[in-house]
Amino acid sequence: MTTFDVAGTALVDQAQAASDHGMAFMHETARLAGGRVVLTEVNGAWFGLIEAFYLFGVGGKLRPCPHLTAAAPQPQLWCAWRPAQLNCAPCGVALADEISGTPEDSRCDGCGQLASGVHPGQVFVPAVAVPQLRIASGPTVLLFGLCSPCAATSVRPLRATESQDLAPSRGTGTTGTRTKPRTKRGRSRGKGRR
Repeated sequence: MTTFDVAGTALVDQAQAASDHGMAFMHETARLAGGRVVLTEVNGAWFGLIEAFYLFGVGGKLRPCPHLTAAAPQPQLWCAWRPAQLNCAPCGVALADEISGTPEDSRCDGCGQLASGVHPGQVFVPAVAVPQLRIASGPTVLLFGLCSPCAATSVRPLRATESQDLAPSRGTGTTGTRTKPRTKRGRSRGKGRR
């Protein structure tokens, strides 16, 4: 006989809601920077930053801010310029505001050089929930800035046939992904025979 685990189900639901919130955060920060969220192939400096996040986490060097708990999943931010910290969204935004307008705001997080313009980047790591252990984490948004040479060699936007449409869902307030690209019929698709 299977028993219904209400607490485990609630934790998974919270992790999904946190993922939706994290993706909405990415869309908003991209909009404020004059960009948009796209699915890309990652290499170069982006891969190095993702690897740094992973190594800090596996090595036990990530210090979570006091607002993050394993029992309440929420969006968390990892800022490349403070790689040993994992922050809740408000603390992560405060870290970004701290360097805004300073010379450090012009430092490339890929090569470490000061640049005349830094291109903001974000990577989304979905939430993880283990209902049997009553723990969940994330989602995590990795935030960084790259100089033009690092940005140019780090990503290749995927073609429409390779990627998913990451636009926010309409009407639900959550973020959705399209599992298959639209066919040539697109939105004009009818309801069939009537």
